[in-house]
Amino acid sequence: MSNEPPRSGDYNRADIQVLEPVELIRRRPGMYIGDVHDGSGLHHLVGTVLDNCIDQSLAGLASEVTITLLEDGVVEVEDNGCGISAELVTTALTRWQRLPTFSDYMQLTAGYLFVISALSEFFELTTRRGGQEHRQRFERGRAVTDLEQTAQTTVTGTKVRMKRDPEIFGQVNFDSDAIARCLRDVAAMNPGLTTSLRRPGHPERRHRYARGVADLVNAMTRTRSAIQQDAIHGKANEERVTVDIAFKWVERGPGRVRSFVNNEPIRRSSTAISGFRRGIMRAAHAFSSRAKWAALEEGLVASISVLHPSPQFDQTGTRSALTNPEVDPLVAGVVEHALGVAVERDPGLFERVLARPRPRPLGGSLEHDRVLEAVARAPNDHEGNLVFADWLLERGDPRGEGLALRCMAARETDTDRRIALESHANDLLTVHGWGAAPSWWD
Repeated sequence: MSNEPPRSGDYNRADIQVLEPVELIRRRPGMYIGDVHDGSGLHHLVGTVLDNCIDQSLAGLASEVTITLLEDGVVEVEDNGCGISAELVTTALTRWQRLPTFSDYMQLTAGYLFVISALSEFFELTTRRGGQEHRQRFERGRAVTDLEQTAQTTVTGTKVRMKRDPEIFGQVNFDSDAIARCLRDVAAMNPGLTTSLRRPGHPERRHRYARGVADLVNAMTRTRSAIQQDAIHGKANEERVTVDIAFKWVERGPGRVRSFVNNEPIRRSSTAISGFRRGIMRAAHAFSSRAKWAALEEGLVASISVLHPSPQFDQTGTRSALTNPEVDPLVAGVVEHALGVAVERDPGLFERVLARPRPRPLGGSLEHDRVLEAVARAPNDHEGNLVFADWLLERGDPRGEGLALRCMAARETDTDRRIALESHANDLLTVHGWGAAPSWWD
């Protein structure tokens, strides 16, 4: 049968192409995982496998998740959960069928391993359950071995070993720093879960946050001078919707409010963000009727985690904005109460927040523009850019601080400190629309 479309307006049964599910996915991978050229689609593969691990963690079945990056685009994702039933493996990885989920919150993202298998050069799943270990291998979505019992075991869990397919992704490879930041966020959204990233020849990156988002906000502001020592923290559950929120102010520089729904980052405004703002303003107006959001959002660093069994999103198809109306008042109430308690304990908190100096306007001279252009042309010239950073700081341009931090991060040998410096640098640069590279997790 020809792949050419019919030349005339008429067509018949001979013109209809019947494609197998694997062919459908491989012909239009962007429909299922996003852009295959900028890295976001490739990391979506890892994210979908990771979602299955998170699902078991939310159900109290897994306490550890490890991602290992190997040579030639091979990655392993392993958890110590209850394992996948052997009778489900072949069906779930060769047909349009999803694995059952264990929690109420991962039904939109977890379970769809068939798409990941179809877009991998090879996909090997090992499951340990009921005292037995089973393994099966797939290549570009098709089983090349039967499901085999490989060992007796006393442990449980699931391990996926897969290789990116150069036919789909070309030369794009996994970004270890992006995956490390994602695992850091996952650990914060799931208090008590330990996440690890391993690479041969590199130190292991481990994250575990007993206090969840509160520990994450403290980590995000570790290199900055904060108004208060510990993050303000509030949590509530209402009709199976759980919100967990932490925030604090820093002395100078831009803020950053991040929101997550069922462990997935939300990139645009949502009912969680609107509720957060309302809660801040209600508590602020109890202190001063003259408090303005423009002054309060400067230097405000926050993480908002929402677990919702039936999340609703905008109509763009990208799940970039949460629209559930019930989330707004729930978040607002948590924030207002938590901030009210914090002010009772520290009566001078709002006074210190509102008394901070506002940022000075950016320069706009021709010389100023040439400096920015020079940095853009050679972003990895860290020695030269440090000189430009000093020049910008002398003229009151906050991008100078972000540029300096980026240069310091490039020379930092401590992994955790480097990530913290990079995060702070990107905060400072992104708020002014300059110099921060996009990433798949945020």
